[in-house]
Amino acid sequence: MPVPMPFSLRLASSCDHEAAPTLAALSLQVWLDTYAAAGIRSALAKYALEEFTEQRFQACLADPGIRLLLAECDGHLLGYARLDLAATCPVAGVEGVELATLYVQRHAAGQGIGSALLAQAEQQARSLTGIGRMWLTVYAGNERARTFYARQGWRDIGSTDFVIDGECHPNRVLAWP
Repeated sequence: MPVPMPFSLRLASSCDHEAAPTLAALSLQVWLDTYAAAGIRSALAKYALEEFTEQRFQACLADPGIRLLLAECDGHLLGYARLDLAATCPVAGVEGVELATLYVQRHAAGQGIGSALLAQAEQQARSLTGIGRMWLTVYAGNERARTFYARQGWRDIGSTDFVIDGECHPNRVLAWP
């Protein structure tokens, strides 16, 4: 059994100049590891290289409608959660904060980082909205993530598609509580 890795959580701020490049790199690493399991195709590469940039994360850090929660160990980013306060749920009638991203590096998985980020995200949602409702979308084929969220009390409430280069990828919509 691996020795638990010490980590701390913090809310990123618009002054976090070092956060943007590390968020972009970690996102690229985790996204490709998760979604390009069969190899990298042009559509996946284009999407990842356009989406996970330092400039996009600088914009997130400056956006008052986005919260970034960081999990770090000795100044190294291990994972993060991104909350979007303005997103609209694809399932009609569902309100709340979107958990737009929850990424943890593979070597840090199983250390409680994802659970801690999720608990902190739930607390942020509660303090921001007073009710704490949240929703997310997860790739239907990502059993590891779907099992993780189910263990944390999230429930499946519907479906949507994630489109990359005209290709639809089925996603499940989950809600908490």
